[in-house]
Amino acid sequence: MRKLFLASSIFCIFILSCKNKAQKLEGKWIVKDYTITNLEEAVKKQLMGTPDSLLTERKKMVEKNINMFLEESKKETFTFSRDSFDSFRGGRPDKGIWKLSSDGMVLFMISNDNPKPEADVYNIETLGTKELKFSFKLTPDNTAIYVLEKSVTK
Repeated sequence: MRKLFLASSIFCIFILSCKNKAQKLEGKWIVKDYTITNLEEAVKKQLMGTPDSLLTERKKMVEKNINMFLEESKKETFTFSRDSFDSFRGGRPDKGIWKLSSDGMVLFMISNDNPKPEADVYNIETLGTKELKFSFKLTPDNTAIYVLEKSVTK
């Protein structure tokens, strides 16, 4: 009998902790930092096949574009309500639905604009009341890492 009580108590705590994670996610989040892993390798791939005479100029252009992209990414926002989201990503608004995995460590977002109902998958590293950190694969070699802070609206 005690084992059954203990097992059901642990199960209830697990369910409540997942619900609490979903509740923590609700609200407006503003990107505080955005980075991409292995960025130097991505630049090298972009420069492959560039003639030596154009290499310096092309490298400056690629690096400038990447820096602009990183800065624009820091202007992104995510607003999560009970089961839907609004975001401003890539310079455009987006809406859709979201769901957390049962352990609360993976965030699935499906955009209304996506012709295929495929979810973007974000691995949650930190989910607190004021900070959210998640990552996702851009390419097999590059991972994007977001650090967001919860907006305090008055």
